[in-house]
Amino acid sequence: MNLDKRVVTAIEEAVKELGESPALAEKITAWLDSLAGGNDRLSDRDTTERHVELLYQTVLVGTEEEQPGA
Repeated sequence: MNLDKRVVTAIEEAVKELGESPALAEKITAWLDSLAGGNDRLSDRDTTERHVELLYQTVLVGTEEEQPGA
């Protein structure tokens, strides 16, 4: 892993504080680690869109089904 452990801890704490699943933190961490290691690039549109879509699918809070009055 190329990411500093403090960055990983911060991601995990932020995700937990927002009431999201640990799976979201794992996916964010894996993507950032891949970017830091040079295996992924933000300039690669297809890959970036795929990663972002995967993150969106993992997010729990703020979905229409969970919002009051939806």
